Amino acid sequence: MRTLFSIVYLVCAALVLAIFWAIVQEKTRDIGILRAVGASRTGVLWIFLRYGVLIGIVGSALGVLLAWGVVARINDIHDFLGTPATPAVQGIAWVATAAAAVLAVRGMLRNSALQTVFWLFAAIGLGVLATLLHFHKGIVVWDPSIYYFTRIPSEVDRFTALTTAIGGVVFSVIGSAIPAARAADTDPVQSLRYE
Repeated sequence: MRTLFSIVYLVCAALVLAIFWAIVQEKTRDIGILRAVGASRTGVLWIFLRYGVLIGIVGSALGVLLAWGVVARINDIHDFLGTPATPAVQGIAWVATAAAAVLAVRGMLRNSALQTVFWLFAAIGLGVLATLLHFHKGIVVWDPSIYYFTRIPSEVDRFTALTTAIGGVVFSVIGSAIPAARAADTDPVQSLRYE
């Protein structure tokens, strides 16, 4: 389990590092303006570290809430996946696919590329979902004859959840530290010339 969490933490740090590196690259001129009007290196560093903390807290909170919701309802989710999709659900999926396709055509007629692409991808995704629902005959992931349990255990270890959330925040800050240091070392004169 520790190996899995280590991988999660490394991915968290790498994603935050990549995102913040792109932000620093994009905002080089703005950082130069801040430095030119008197912002200290420490001040610029703290801006990006605070963003790292904020992203870590929001991501950890959403992750804990989503995980708690899934664990609390895991047996209901399993029962839902174990039954075939009803014709009504399949019909709703096909109607939603048709509606998205109509909206994509509407976007083409209005010469709106963004609307056309958005609704086209929505229609494709909903079409794939409708097709999967059509062929879905029920999946039994937790077979009671194999595991000797009638229900999936759904206990939440609060200590593990808390340490995982704290680890997410810490590694988010670690991931933002390198781009923050790069932003703090920005030369105001060079960055104002940056295009």
